[in-house]
Amino acid sequence: MHKKTILTDVVILTVTCGMMLFLQGCSRQDMPTLKSEETYLVEEYEDQVLAEDADTTNNTCYVYICGAVRNPGVYEMKPGERIFRAVELAGGFTYDAAPEKVNQALPVEDGLSIVVPTVSEAQAESERASGLVDINTASKAELCTLKGIGETRADAIIAYRSEKGGFARIEDIMLVSGIGESSFNKFKDSIIVR
Repeated sequence: MHKKTILTDVVILTVTCGMMLFLQGCSRQDMPTLKSEETYLVEEYEDQVLAEDADTTNNTCYVYICGAVRNPGVYEMKPGERIFRAVELAGGFTYDAAPEKVNQALPVEDGLSIVVPTVSEAQAESERASGLVDINTASKAELCTLKGIGETRADAIIAYRSEKGGFARIEDIMLVSGIGESSFNKFKDSIIVR
C-alpha cells in the first residue's frame, strides 16, 4: 500500500508540475484584454488622422515658379501634373520670356523650383555655355578672360562702348586704343556681338 501512495503522490506531483509549467508558458500577451470605449475612440481617431495625412501627402505637392511669369509664387498641385500647368497657375509667361528653355512636359513633384528665364537671360546663358564673350555686355572680369586682355584694356573697352554706344561687329573692337590686329587675332574666336 505504501507503494500505491508513493505512486499516487508522484502522479499528482507530475500533473501539478506539468500544469504549472503550462500556465507559466502562457504569457499575458496571449490573453485577451478588455479595452474601454474611450480607448477605441482614441485609436479610431488616430487611424483617421493618419489616413488623412497619407491622403494629403499623396495628393498634394507644392511647386515654386518664378522668373518670367506674371505671378511668381508657390502653387499647390497634384504630383505628376505637368510644368505647363504650373505656368498657367502663375498667370502665363511674360512678354520677354523664353518658354523654349523650360521643358513644360515634365511632371512636377513636391518642392520643385521652376525658373523661367527671359530671352536676354537665355542668350547670356547660351553665350556662357559656348564660351563666347559678348563685348557689348561683358563685365570687366569677363573681358579679362580674353587672351591678351588685362584690366587696362578691359577698362578701355568698357569706356569705348559707353562713349560710342557699343560695337556693331567684332572687328570694331580694334577701334579701342591699344587693341590692334595682332591682339584681335588672339581672341577673335572667343567674342561675339549681339
